[in-house]
Amino acid sequence: RHGGEQAPGLPGLVGALLDQVAAGIPEGRGVFLLLDRGLAWPEAIRQARGLGWKVVARLQGQTRVIPAGGEERRADELVTRGGRTRACEADVFKDAGWVHGWAVACWPARCEEPWLLYSDEPDGRRAVRMYACRMRIEEQFRDLKSHGLDWQE
Repeated sequence: RHGGEQAPGLPGLVGALLDQVAAGIPEGRGVFLLLDRGLAWPEAIRQARGLGWKVVARLQGQTRVIPAGGEERRADELVTRGGRTRACEADVFKDAGWVHGWAVACWPARCEEPWLLYSDEPDGRRAVRMYACRMRIEEQFRDLKSHGLDWQE
């Protein structure tokens, strides 16, 4: 940076990246933004929604959630291992300012940990399917990088 300007930090960089992506999307084209736990920030969700995009974001277990008509709790308290996928209208992200949407929790018995998701749509199964797309991409990238083509070299 020049003249003593501070770098924008990761949230600022992600925000700038979302703006760049938005500029390259043809008008009338729908976008579904998938965010992993490390980038599931209310600022990113609000920005994506402001751009007219749909969002599915993976939450950390300690993320605070208020299900409609319920009491504030941790996101990981919404589901038990082997339980059914649960979707409930909720406010999410207490510390960074509540964001209204849907909290989705899924924990198949064969999995070590649950998927705790934020979605701006009520269809919990669709949110899980959309996030599963992100996981397949992650696994393919891992395979290309270190379990096959050794891209890291």
